[in-house]
Amino acid sequence: MSIKTTLAVLSLSSLLTMALPFAAQASVAARCEGIFTFAKAEKNDPRAFENLTKYEQLFTKGRGLETYKIVLGKDFAQSLSRVLQKQDGHWFDSGAGHAFAVRQALQLPEGQNLRSTVVAYETSAKSAERLNVISGRFLETIADKEIAKSDLITDVFGPLAYSGQPHQVMQKYLNNLKPDGEIYIFLGARHELYGQANKVITAKGEVLNLGQWLETLPGIHTELVKTKKEDDGTHYEMWTVKITKKDSEVNVPAVEMVHFKEGAPPVMTFKEVANNGLTSHASLQEKARATFREHAKTISASQFLDAFRGGELRHPLIASIKGLKRSDRWVNSSEVGAQVFAGMKNKDYDYSDTKVFVGLAQKFIRWRSSRINTDKINYTAMSDSNLLKDIQDVKLITDYHGDFMSAFAPDVVLNRYVQSLSNKGEIYIYTGQEYGGFGSDSMVMTKNGTQMPLRQWMRQIPGLNTSLFRGGYHWSGGEWTFLKVTIKDRNKIKIPKLKLMGTTEGKDGLPLPFFEEI
Repeated sequence: MSIKTTLAVLSLSSLLTMALPFAAQASVAARCEGIFTFAKAEKNDPRAFENLTKYEQLFTKGRGLETYKIVLGKDFAQSLSRVLQKQDGHWFDSGAGHAFAVRQALQLPEGQNLRSTVVAYETSAKSAERLNVISGRFLETIADKEIAKSDLITDVFGPLAYSGQPHQVMQKYLNNLKPDGEIYIFLGARHELYGQANKVITAKGEVLNLGQWLETLPGIHTELVKTKKEDDGTHYEMWTVKITKKDSEVNVPAVEMVHFKEGAPPVMTFKEVANNGLTSHASLQEKARATFREHAKTISASQFLDAFRGGELRHPLIASIKGLKRSDRWVNSSEVGAQVFAGMKNKDYDYSDTKVFVGLAQKFIRWRSSRINTDKINYTAMSDSNLLKDIQDVKLITDYHGDFMSAFAPDVVLNRYVQSLSNKGEIYIYTGQEYGGFGSDSMVMTKNGTQMPLRQWMRQIPGLNTSLFRGGYHWSGGEWTFLKVTIKDRNKIKIPKLKLMGTTEGKDGLPLPFFEEI
């Protein structure tokens, strides 16, 4: 069977399947020809290049025309047909591998007028009468004049998937596009959907995935197509973006990489260079606090206590409350402080809800709750953590939808709590749902370029003992999480300062922040 015939019968399932051993996964999944964008004029992060060289031997370089028609969608076939009918049609395939797709198009009866340029770091393709092959060079080192103005530009797991400078990749494509030309970029599918996994923090502080960011670029029209697929019972999406010019001159905002996780393709986070951090948090704070105040109207003492329940029988907060002496102080930094203590004082506990915990577990927690003696508790409700500056030697601090979530300055709030806490004291901070919650989906980018969830960042602060607890079950409406913080060595406590770079919207409509250590 010829190469052309073999490639024509390949299905998307066989190309994109991930149900393989690791080595086989990588060989199928990492479709890149080995181009890495590298511009001497800008500061370069070597990690993207190192990742490229590490996975170079695993790249699939043999993608044919039928594969392109599958992954780039029905519009691509129409666009290619239009280019083939032109007397001076030119197709630029960036990340072409062995250029099978282009070479097959050149052999079509209707493709006799087609001219093409392919860029591939390593390739078996050779330049011919109507085929210009540029190999062994990175995309940004290739002058615009070396690539003819193009009617059609394609990128299937090419430079955009692996580059640490996506703005330069896009600028190169737009510079080479004719006024009526079209760009098609495959953004991945299933576990290699880099168009969704890679993020860009805009100058305005919006946290967008790469596909969304492409839609915001000025001077172009972007159509992001998400095609639903099914493979052996697994449902997933395949993303393709189609781009045309609206303006003759298009300038792509410069970005810099702030997070990198190696892979094929890698996972990266960028920020637009014009983003110097969000200086005003007032509108974000007001939105969050208004939402929490509304939510707080229906919160009972049982619901408050359950937010810090670590399992059916495990309840560290109740243990901490019952361990308080008359001289010990409990500060509840929350919008629900007053009503929670009133419910506890009246022993108004309702554990009849069996959606999460049932039977003896509910009876046991009810019994433990009812034995809380509020008469000996020195309790203070506080909705503004800034008031803690006048309070010292606090034995217990709880934060349930308090300033830790709503101030958008968790480093500042945590420092207030620690400064007010006694050496033997405890801090409990509710961090939301296990998946999609504040603690799990708010991100911190450390000075060394590592991106991690806020709750993980908390656990790495020196001088503190920070434990993560999970309660509930995902099949019963979701798991919630909270942190318990104690002082290990006050002299060694060093809470890194954070700068708010942007926010994305969570499942509950509240903003989830992205921070950067400074």
